Amino acid sequence: MIGKQSNFKFSAKRLDRIALMELWHFWFVGRCALIKSLLEKYTGNKPQSILDIGCGTGLMPEILAKQEHRLVGVDLRPEGLALRKSLYADFRGIQADAGNLPFKNNIFDVVLLLDILEHADDKTVLSEVKRIQRMGGLALITVPAIPWLWSRRDENAGHRRRYTRKKLFYLLNEIPLTILTIRYYQFFLFPLIVISRLLGRKWLQIQDREEHPPAFMNKTMCLINQLEISIGNWMLWPWGSSLVAVTQKKG
Repeated sequence: MIGKQSNFKFSAKRLDRIALMELWHFWFVGRCALIKSLLEKYTGNKPQSILDIGCGTGLMPEILAKQEHRLVGVDLRPEGLALRKSLYADFRGIQADAGNLPFKNNIFDVVLLLDILEHADDKTVLSEVKRIQRMGGLALITVPAIPWLWSRRDENAGHRRRYTRKKLFYLLNEIPLTILTIRYYQFFLFPLIVISRLLGRKWLQIQDREEHPPAFMNKTMCLINQLEISIGNWMLWPWGSSLVAVTQKKG
């Protein structure tokens, strides 16, 4: 969670729920696999200095550190940082605002912005990302997509917006950051998400089921996401519930 104005919306209780979900839930498992796939594609998995902005519970920095990357996690809430430090002694976490990062210019090879921009002043955060990146440095960005999917889940998560591909494209060019790829993600599961969000506007308990799918269904959706990630290296999906972008600092 990042951004002072959204601090009151993204509660410690919500962070606790995420900590219980991110090791098994199809959405978190899929996003983790996606990021590891993109790092392999664009860096060859050579050790990188990586900053994870809005790291939450710090799980992603711990996972990537095991691949010999040099990781620092930043989040505005202290609870997740403390949790990860208690579980993983080598975790390096700093409590800070994404719009005012406590780092010198030009020091990170890769910056992760995993479902962060929708919580904050996105232009300010991206400007900070560009400032702290080394020349040629990468940013891996995920955001929720399709504004008409807006639901109570967005409100509970403290989102300010959902993005279209065009809106994210113009935002990244405005900074400017060079776009290496920008595409939709979770194309195969998109029909299920649409049904859940539309029905959830009338029956709120349906949206809550997204966080607690039956084990067999969750395993199946994990496999579907993995298949999509593999195929996505060769094609762009026309839609999806999330967007992923990879950018590079060139000037």
